[in-house]
Formats: sequence, structure tokens, C-alpha cells
Amino acid sequence: MKKPLKKLILQLHLWIGLLTGLVVFIEGVTGAIYVFSGEITEWVDADKHRIPGEPGVAYMPASELQALAQEAIEEKDASLLRFFITNDPKSSIAFTFRKLNPDALFYHDYMETYKTVYLNPYTGKVLKVENTKWEFFNMIMWLHMTLLLNYSLGGTIVAWGVLGFVLLIVSGLILWWPNNKTVRKKRLTFLWKPEFGWKRKNFDLHAVLGFYIIALALIISISGLFYSFHFVSDSLRWIANGGQTIKRPFPTTAEVIPSSDMQPIDIAFQASLLKTPNADSYVVKLPRKPEFPYVVRAYMSKDVYYHRVVHYYDGQTGGLLQTDTREDLTNGEHYSNMNYDIHVGSIGGLPTKILAFLACLIIASLPVTGFLIWRNKSYKI
Repeated sequence: MKKPLKKLILQLHLWIGLLTGLVVFIEGVTGAIYVFSGEITEWVDADKHRIPGEPGVAYMPASELQALAQEAIEEKDASLLRFFITNDPKSSIAFTFRKLNPDALFYHDYMETYKTVYLNPYTGKVLKVENTKWEFFNMIMWLHMTLLLNYSLGGTIVAWGVLGFVLLIVSGLILWWPNNKTVRKKRLTFLWKPEFGWKRKNFDLHAVLGFYIIALALIISISGLFYSFHFVSDSLRWIANGGQTIKRPFPTTAEVIPSSDMQPIDIAFQASLLKTPNADSYVVKLPRKPEFPYVVRAYMSKDVYYHRVVHYYDGQTGGLLQTDTREDLTNGEHYSNMNYDIHVGSIGGLPTKILAFLACLIIASLPVTGFLIWRNKSYKI
């Protein structure tokens, strides 16, 4: 590559790095912390997830449990977001309530209410009322997604920061790649000698670790951008569909429910338990508008989110609209379901989680070592 072009790429790499460095550092640190959040929470705070004593015979209706959960919190204007239960007979049931103030700038005011109520599903007894707003891993997640700003502003800053990081990965590879094969081999390892100062060692940390992390960094970054930019998510689905845009029609007519005193939420939840009795856990998302459906996700595995069956129920009657299994999905939809597991490293179990953890730590180090290179003007091309 010609020297003037490489100098231009170096300047772009420098200024994009300075503009996005803090965001990339935060994303790397919070990503590393969040990788094992599920395992740590289950170990540290196990009591809230399990009921004391022996399990009962049958769950109380979900609508009655919802009412008891609502009574347990002071913020009566908070809306029920979802509820969650595992298939373990001794599992508690967790109802999550939330209220947002979209006009607020910072997380403290933006997230007016975010509470989770854990109950015994057989008796309705409240086991714990958690102020999820300040729960550690929830804070880490919102710092990761929004920098603890409101979702609109913070999410936009994070999205453009990560997009800038993708450009840094590409430009960094161009700058790293020497024309001489012998030099290229040397740049693959740390060849530190006693006479080398910390500037040289810092440069090697940036260049060598940066090279080895390229593939994982791109996977983590692009899977994160999937949630930020439609052109990214649409493109990935298009690729997964073999270069096609496929949209499945969503039914508007639900199955007819015999006359009953049961609430739609009870009908939907009970039907899901019967249709997917072998699921590991269930998440029920409530309609945000009357015309929206109940969405019940039956997760078939504890370790990954993409292995799931999704039931859609009419928001007014509880009648089944549609059930999606893997066989019903397009490849693009299946990829969409897998994207979260790819992003957090759970796609391949413990080995890929460890890789994601280490990758995030190295990603967090790159802005630091890069800044030190710039401050001491020790970079070379």
C-alpha cells in the first residue's frame, strides 16, 4: 500500500479511535461482566427463584397472581411488562413491572419504576419485591445499552460508537498488515527484549492482541449492531435467507375459545403449559396495545435462547393465533433468534462464553493502549 494512503487510514484510525474510545471501553468492560450474569445471579440470589417447602398441586391463575404482585408494589401506575417461571415444580414466578419517563435524560429519572415481584405460584405468597432498577446486572446491561442515559439518546451514542469500532477493526488490520512476510510473522507474537521500553510493549499489546481478536470483535460488534440499525438486521436476515427477503403472513383470526370465565392471560398461559410441557422455562409478554397479542416464549433449553417455541394469543380472547417452532421459521428468522446467543457468547455453551469474556476484556483494552500510543506519539506505519 502506498505511503500517503496508509497515512490517511492512520489518521482516520486515530480520530475515530479518539471519538469512540470511551464508548468502546465501556462496552468491553460491561460486556465482559454480563457474560456470566445468569450463572452468578442464580448462585448468589437463589432464594428468590425457589419456593420454600413442598410445591403445591396446581398454579393459581396467572391473573390472580398478577393482581397480588401489583398489590405488593407501591407504584400502582407501573405496567406489567412480563412474567417468568421455570418448569421446576419449586420455581417461583416473577412478575416484572416498569414505567418509563421518555423525556428524562438520565437513567435515574428515565427508569421511573422497574420492580420484580417473586411469588409462590401455588399460594400467591410474596417471596421478594426486588427493585430491579438498581439491581447490579440490570445496571450493567443498561450501561452497556444506553450509557445510563435515556434509550433514544444513549442507544444512539452506543450504536454509532460500535459502528465506529467496526471501522477501527478494518482500518487497524490494514495498518497492521505489512508488505514484508518476515515482518508479518514478527507482528504475530510478542518479541519483547529486556531493552524494550513500555512504549514498545504497549504498542505490541495494541497491535498483536488487536490482530488476534479481529474475528471475535467483528462477530460481537455486528451482532450488537443487529439491534441498533435496520440495515444491519435486514442484511443479516437477507444473507441467511440466501439473498431473499421473505415475510411470512401473520394470522389475524384466532381459534375460537368456548365461553369461559377465564381471563385471556390465564387461557394463554395454561395453553402454553399444555402445548410445550417439556420447556425449561416460560416468559409471557403482555400486549402493549389492545390489538397486540400475548406472546409466550417456551424456552426448551436453559443455556440458549434461540431453542424455543413461541405461541401468539389474541389479546382480547386468549385464542391461539400462531405457534412458531424451528420448522416454521425462515432461516432469517432463525438467525434473528440466534443473534442474542451469538452476541453474549452462549451459542456454544461454556467454551464460547469464555471466549466472549476474554474478547470483551481485550476489546476494552484497545482504546486504552491506543490512547497511550497517541499520547506518546509512538505509532509507526
